Amino acid sequence: MCRSVQRAAPGQLAATRSGDLVAEVGYLLNREAGPDVEALFLTALADGDFTPIDLAANGYRRAAELVTTYADHRWAQPTPR
Repeated sequence: MCRSVQRAAPGQLAATRSGDLVAEVGYLLNREAGPDVEALFLTALADGDFTPIDLAANGYRRAAELVTTYADHRWAQPTPR
């Protein structure tokens, strides 16, 4: 899945409000991998490794399809606490 998304829009980070997305991704990275990984993500944004773009309604529909398709994959499951 990630590779097909990357091929479709290399270097672009899809979001409707990129600030909200960055905050959520940062929170998850910090929670799951620690502050060093969160800082790497923010640095990658600052360095232009990702370009925030707007996501149209059909993009959300496709995202929902992908979540459903890959729901049984281990990496798609919530981390046990």
